[in-house]
Amino acid sequence: MNLGRLVETVKNNRKMQALILLLVAIVVADAGFYLLRVKPASGMAVSLAERAGELEKELASKEAEYERYAAYKKRMDDVERFKQVLPRRSEFTQVIDQVYHLAKDNRMSGASFGADTRGLKQEGDLAQLSFSMPIRGKYSDVRRFIYDVETSDLFLNIHSLGLSKVEEPDQISLTIGLSTYVRL
Repeated sequence: MNLGRLVETVKNNRKMQALILLLVAIVVADAGFYLLRVKPASGMAVSLAERAGELEKELASKEAEYERYAAYKKRMDDVERFKQVLPRRSEFTQVIDQVYHLAKDNRMSGASFGADTRGLKQEGDLAQLSFSMPIRGKYSDVRRFIYDVETSDLFLNIHSLGLSKVEEPDQISLTIGLSTYVRL
């Protein structure tokens, strides 16, 4: 069919003109709907997607900040629980007494079984107390005593050991320097 003939047919046929006019109206209405509704909505969707990306980054940052805070809080709670395990300063003599009993249990002897407080280092609501104890015994007993001190429930740190031979056979003299923390 020839284009000229088609145009002639359309000019003469009112039904076909109405149909073409209806199709043009639908295309115009569709374009209008797209321009008035879809285009702004797609722009808004892009804007919302960008905002969602920004919020996701902000959320990730806040989660990392929360994790740091939670880790800090857990450590502080651990410190507080640890402090509750430590004896009070008024209980320091009991710590010395327990070390004394460890020595006695390991067959240690001493001319002057006592403890000399060497220093007080205060750090917040804790204090580090250092003391030394002169004891005597067989080498195997001394070794067992040191092991018992290190593995006891007491929070003790051995900061010095001084060994010397004594006149008695199979005996050595040990001056052990210990420190512990106490709550004030």
